[in-house]
This record gives sequence, C-alpha cells and structure tokens, in this order.
Amino acid sequence: MPYDLFMALLDPTNPTEKKKFSDIENLKKFGFIPSIETKRNPDGLPIGFVKDKEFKNPYTGVEMKMLGFNCAACHTGEVHYKGEKFLIEGGQAMVDMGDFKNGIKKALEYTLKTTKNTELKKALIKYIKQAESTTIYSPAAFPEEGIGRIDALTRIGNLVFGEDLRATENVRPVTAPVSYPPLWTVPWFNWAQYNGSIRQPMVRNIGEALGINALVKLTIEKEKETLFDSSVNIPNLVKIEELLQGTEKLKGLTAPQYPGGIDVQKAQQGRALYTELCQSCHLPPVNSKEILTDKYWEKPNEYGKQYLITHNIPLETIGTDPTVALEFYKRTADASKLADALPLLTELKVKIPAGADLNALGANDGLKVVTEAIAKKWYKKENKSQDEQDKMNGYRKNIVLKPLAYRARPLNGVWATPPYLHNGSILNIYELLSPYEERTKVFYSGTKEFDSVNVGYKNLPIGTKIDTTQPGNFNTGHEFNNIVRQGVIGRKLSEEERYTLVEYIKTLH
Repeated sequence: MPYDLFMALLDPTNPTEKKKFSDIENLKKFGFIPSIETKRNPDGLPIGFVKDKEFKNPYTGVEMKMLGFNCAACHTGEVHYKGEKFLIEGGQAMVDMGDFKNGIKKALEYTLKTTKNTELKKALIKYIKQAESTTIYSPAAFPEEGIGRIDALTRIGNLVFGEDLRATENVRPVTAPVSYPPLWTVPWFNWAQYNGSIRQPMVRNIGEALGINALVKLTIEKEKETLFDSSVNIPNLVKIEELLQGTEKLKGLTAPQYPGGIDVQKAQQGRALYTELCQSCHLPPVNSKEILTDKYWEKPNEYGKQYLITHNIPLETIGTDPTVALEFYKRTADASKLADALPLLTELKVKIPAGADLNALGANDGLKVVTEAIAKKWYKKENKSQDEQDKMNGYRKNIVLKPLAYRARPLNGVWATPPYLHNGSILNIYELLSPYEERTKVFYSGTKEFDSVNVGYKNLPIGTKIDTTQPGNFNTGHEFNNIVRQGVIGRKLSEEERYTLVEYIKTLH
C-alpha cells in the first residue's frame, strides 16, 4: 500500500492512546521483529519492511512511494534461549500474515471513521475502493495458516490467475500451509521449493514477489504493450540472490551455529547414526569436506556451473502430509485470456509448454510462462544482452515441474527451524526421530522459547493450535520404526540413540 497512507493509519486496538498502527509494539503482535532506526529506516519499521521509492503501478503508470516486504520479512527467525534472543538470518519467521492483513483492514476502517483530516479521508476512500474492486481474497479453509505458516503456492496461484488475470473462477481455498523455509544454501540447490519443483532462481524469486502482491498486467484493457509489465523489482531480486549465494560453493548466507553447549561424546555417537540413517537423503554435512566432492554435484552445465544434487523423495516413500505436493500437481487455471498475449509471448520467445491447454493450464506451466514473460519483458526494455540475461537467471534454464515428492535438503542449521516437516507439524527433532504414535498430536505454534534438550520450541499454549489429526496438518511419515507401513524410512531408534543423533544435529551449520 502507499507508504504515507500506511504511516497515517491509526491502531484500532488503542483508541484512547491514539497510537499509530505502524507503532513497533503493535507490529510485534503479528510476529514481526524490531529493527533499528537508521537513515534508511527513519520510521523504525520492523525487519523486512521496505519503502520502495521506485514503485510504478503497471495498471496506471503512476509512480509513488510504496510499503512492501523483502525476503527478510518471512525469512528471519528468532530463538529465545537462556534469557537471550538470537536473530536467525534467513530462518523461518514466526509471523501471522493473515492476522496482519486483517489488522490493516481494521485500521483502514477505523482511521476512515475517526480522522478529521479531509485529504487523508479522500485518500483512504480512494484506496479502499480500489482495493475492493481489484482484490480477490483467497477463501479460508482448514487447516489454519496462523503463526509461522502460509499456503504459499495456492496464494501465488490465486493472486496471478485469480486477481491479475481477473478470473475469480481460478481462486482456490488455502488448504496446504507450510513453514517459511530457511534460505541458507538454497541458491546452490539444483531444485528449490518444498516439492522440488523450480530450477531457476529468477522464476522462484519473481513467483515469491507475485505471492506478496507484486502487480503484473495480464489482460488487455488499453494497449497490448502493457502486458507483462510488473512492479517486480528484478535488479533487487538479482542482488538478493547473489548475496544469498556468494561466490564459492555453499558460501554466501550460511546457517547459524548452535548457541548452547554440546555434549561432544554424544555428538560423536550421533555422527555414526547420521551416516547410517540420514546421509543418503540429506547429504553429508555442509561443514564437511566430503560434500564438496564431485559425486554430490551435477556435472557442469552449458554455462560451466555446478549445483548440489538434492533428492526428491516420493510421497509413498516419505509418507508425510501429501497436501502441498498434491494440490500443486492437480491445480489448473482457466488461462484462456492469455490467448491475447500469444503474439507478445512469441516476440519475447516465451513458449507455452508442449501439450499445455490454456483452458486448463497446469500450475507449473502457468508459473513458468508468466514469470519468464515478466523477466524477458524487462530484459527487452532494459536492452539486456543474452549473457546478462543468463547471469540474472542464475545460469539455469526455466524448468518448473510438479513432482509428487518432497525435497530433502541438507540439515545445516536445522536446529533453528522448528517446528518440523514442511507443514510444521512436528514439535521437535526428538519427535521427528520417534515413531508416529509417540509424537505430540496437538500443540501450539507461537512461542520462541527454545527447548535445548529435544531441539525445538517449547510446547506452550501460545499462538496457533496445530491439530495434526487433520488433513494438511498430518505429522505422519519420516518415521523410524520396526513395523512395515508407508513413511517408515529406517529402523526404530532407542531413546538414547535419538538423543545422540539430536546432539550431533546441533553441530551442523
């Protein structure tokens, strides 16, 4: 929303004190982490909030100062341990985006009702009318996203093929919430996303930008040359990706080191168990020499670049909640309105995948086409050479799959990313190594108080209730047990073995 408008909003929960909605104490309620006031952040907004002075609305052509998010809003964690707060750069945020959006809506209504500023009232009325006429809300469905989770893939699809394409029939309920994934070492993976679906970082990052309401012109209303113009800041996406990646293998943003003491003897015992039970999927430790050997890396591609081979584990093998992978696999959209864009797509050399049907375009094909068109439209406008384009694309082709699988990533820094599994359904690492029957069935996601024994957040009645008996929240699979059933991936571990493995996992960074 316009930056000045956001800063003018009043906090409806503090009517007597007449505080601003942007007050840091209010924004902390939604899980945002305070930052510091600097020349670049004079209003003292939380980590991840951004004032974009170069925003240009692709629908109106109007330039204005806008409030938005960068990656840090959803990918900065915080762990409270022994009275100290540890900031986890690139970790998973414990924010509640749904509650934040509802908070803004209430603040808009309250400020409009109470302000005596005529100009502000006019601006509020104009903004609310515009939002109501263009915004398509994703239908709420169980399970609740709440604190620390969001149904990212469904929301991206709803925004692009519902809102931007002006086709309400393409909107789907949000039913597959996932934890905000950690970002460290991701730029070196051969495939990204929980379901291992995306190859190219530019596609991944444009998709994420669209998922937090970046605008893109997908329908012809005035002149066709406006198609695929967007508010996505491509140069900044490239800068962020380069910072995360670094110039050497597995460098850039690295995982945090465990802040507490480690029982060295237990960790040494756990190392053998990791090699026996975990390494075949999760690879050798990132802080080891072994992982840099060629067997774990793809052969150099046409650009001479190598990427770490991550493993996509089929749903029937891993046995974890299948909702995210299944929804992306099954989802289609009526993209027939994109037929008007076919001449421009041809001009931009963006191909509709062979066999794709615009009347029922698959989620993977839709994401591939739209993100590539946005990038190439910008490249053309800025006269970028093919070499420059290849570099900005991360030296990888645009491939988007829809695997019925989940990607296993290295476990560096995993201690700082509870709760566990892609859907945040397992309380701590000890339970992740335990039989399904021994796992907590109902807990709350919201506290940041760290459990150093079991490695996870403490189970306190704060925040969002996670009922793991419900679809989307299942905490099945990734199980170590001596019985034969889907999702059992290794033998049953004794209590002592689990704790030695937990201790070793603390050493991974």
